[in-house]
Order: sequence, then structure tokens, then C-alpha cells
Amino acid sequence: MPSRWPYASPSVMLFIVLLASSAPHQVEALPSGVGAAPPEPVVLLLGRQLIERRLAAFLEIQPGRYLASSVIQHACLRPAVRGDSLLLFLPNSQRCEQIMQADRLMLPQRLHAITGSLPPPDLQAGLQDRPFLILTAATPVQPQGTQGCICPTNSPPEGMVGCEVQSRTAGAGIAAIDYFATDADGDSLSAVFTHQRGIDPIQPGLPPPLASSCTSDPGTLQCTVTGNAPGQAGDLQLMLEVSDGAAILNLVSLLEVMPVNDELIFIDQFEVLACP
Repeated sequence: MPSRWPYASPSVMLFIVLLASSAPHQVEALPSGVGAAPPEPVVLLLGRQLIERRLAAFLEIQPGRYLASSVIQHACLRPAVRGDSLLLFLPNSQRCEQIMQADRLMLPQRLHAITGSLPPPDLQAGLQDRPFLILTAATPVQPQGTQGCICPTNSPPEGMVGCEVQSRTAGAGIAAIDYFATDADGDSLSAVFTHQRGIDPIQPGLPPPLASSCTSDPGTLQCTVTGNAPGQAGDLQLMLEVSDGAAILNLVSLLEVMPVNDELIFIDQFEVLACP
């Protein structure tokens, strides 16, 4: 006896196709607010600053945080860059973009999304009489606790560097670098040194033959770096991370190491006073 439904009739097939197309189409997406990048600073400059090497050796992109201009030079200077090219540099990822003319209209909105704060209205006009513009990152707003809850607060450590910038010939003695930190709560402070040469990865400790010594009391910390400049020429960032167990303070001193018998060409271009 022949089967009752050997083949689906055209009307049945049409019904199946319509049923499948009416099913909800699911798209995998991140929940709102999850995975969003934290605010970060932005450096804006025109191509002529790199082509003509007008930038200072180091730029202060945030209070106590410096960036070697050679890092921007390495990331941004490309064959397509002209004097009037608008460049956007992201210090955290050390990425650089050339903003094309068609994209400049939406640049304020994009900068707002990156930094978390509104840029100045005369953004591009300000670059005509300044070597660069730095847009700092907004401080993230901490969520409020449960109503009626009295939570303990922590005062983050504060500090300064006694010698922020200096330039020395390779092998010559450096001016002593003092790092000072205090904590209003009287918490014990820990200290960890790291260093970075140019755009190389950050390395633990200090480059030899530099050495450090630290003394601490409850709520206070002082570290001193002494020795001779390393033999390899280049820009060095000597960084000290201070922590009270809940908050971190980063202190940075910049050391420009010049080759033997070479001139200290950047000593008069620092944004801050150089050490003796």
C-alpha cells in the first residue's frame, strides 16, 4: 500500500518556510554597560609637530604622569602624515590615528566617548597656536552604597617627586631622585619600582647600575634612587607605585641618557624644571 505522505505538498512546504521565518531572530550582544572601555586620556596634535620635531622630550599627560615624545613620534609619524594632518594618540594603548577631513565633524562626540568628558568647543582652533592638546580622562563615578549604610572611607596616598626630570651622559652620576608619599589615614605604605625605556615594555625594578633605598613609618614613605646613568642611551621612566592596600599612587621621574661625547640637546625643552 503506498505511503499516505510520500512527499510534502507545495502548500505544506510553504507553511514550514513561513513558520521558520516568523521565529524570533536572536543576536548575541553584551548587556548595557558591560565591556565598555574605561575613560582614557587623549593627545591631539598636528602632523607638523612631528615632522619638524617641535615637541618637548616629555609631555605631562596627567598630573604626575609623563610620556616621552619619542613614543608619539614612533606611533604617529607615517608616510601619509602631512603638516596639517590631525592626529589622535591614545597613551594607554599607544595607538595613533589620523583623523580624516570627513571624520572631523563627529570628532567631539568620539572624544567624549573615549575620555568621558566634553572637549572644549574650540578644539581644532586651539591646535593652531599650541604644540598639542591633552584631554584628560574623567574620573569614574563610584556607585552609591545602600541607603542608611555607613561605610568606612579611605584616603588615598599623596606624594611628589623631588627630581622630576634630568638629562645625563651615559655612565655619569645622576642627581639623587627622592620620592615622597604620605597617607592621611596613617596606613602603612608599600613601594614597588618599575622602569620603561622608550616604547619598550615596562620592566620590574630599576635598570643597573641605579639602586634604591626606602624608609617608612606609619603614614609616610620616602625612597631615593642614586647611582650612575645606564650605559644605553635613550629615555627612561623610573616609576614608583605606592599603595596603602586600597588605593595606588604612581610617581614618575624621567631620565634622559645621552651617548658619551654627545650634547644634551633636550635639557632646555622639558615641560618642567630639570634637576641640577
